[in-house]
Amino acid sequence: MNCIKSAICSIIVLASNILFLNTVVAQDIKGNVIAGKSKNSLCIGCHGIEGYRTSFPALYTVPMIAGQNSKYIENALKAYKSGERTHPTMRSIATSLTAQDMVDLAAYYAAFKPATFKNVSSKPDLEIAITALKNNNCASCHGADYAKSIDGSIPSLAGQHADYLVQALKQYRAGDNKKAILSRNHPLMTGTAKKLSLADINHIALHLSKLPNGHLSIPEAKKGITPE
Repeated sequence: MNCIKSAICSIIVLASNILFLNTVVAQDIKGNVIAGKSKNSLCIGCHGIEGYRTSFPALYTVPMIAGQNSKYIENALKAYKSGERTHPTMRSIATSLTAQDMVDLAAYYAAFKPATFKNVSSKPDLEIAITALKNNNCASCHGADYAKSIDGSIPSLAGQHADYLVQALKQYRAGDNKKAILSRNHPLMTGTAKKLSLADINHIALHLSKLPNGHLSIPEAKKGITPE
C-alpha cells in the first residue's frame, strides 16, 4: 500500500512540475519586432494594402492592426488556430504559425504608433450609438475614449474600419453556431453582441470609426514609417 501511495505521489509531483515548466516556458516567450517584420509576408497581402476588402466568405474591409494591442493580436491568432474564430483564410494562416511567430508578429504590429485615420463618410446616429455603448458598459473594457483599452488583451477600437467592426460584432453574435461560416465564440462579447440590434451595431461601428487616436493602418505602404 505504501508503495502505491508513493507512486501516486511521485506522479502528482511530476505532473505538477511539467505544468509549472510549461507555464514558465509560455511566460518566457517574448515578441521580437525585427523577427516579426521578417515573418509578416502572409499578413501584408491583406493588411498591407490601403482599403483592401476581403470578398470571401464575406465582403468587408480588413481590420487595421498596426498600433493594435500586442496581446490582443496574439490572442486573436490563437483563436483562429484553435477554431474559436472561424475564418477560413485566417485559420489557414494561423495554423502555420508557432507560438513564437504569433508573439513576434504581435510585437511588430503593436510597435507602430496609432494615428488618426478618417475612413467613413456616413454619419452615425450618435444617440443610438452612445446609448448602446453605455448600456453594455463597453468603455469599462475598451477604455473611455475607445483608443486605449484597460488591458492589452482587449482591442482598441477608435478609428477602426466601420464595416470591419460590423462584421466582427455579427461574428460574435453567431457565437458557437456551427452552421455559421464566420463566427467568434467569446463568453462576454457573444453575450453582449446578441443583445444588440443590427441598427445598434451599424451606428456603434460608424461612431467608433470616427473617433480620434485610431490605428495607423498600413505601415508597409508608407515609406519611412517604422515602429516607434
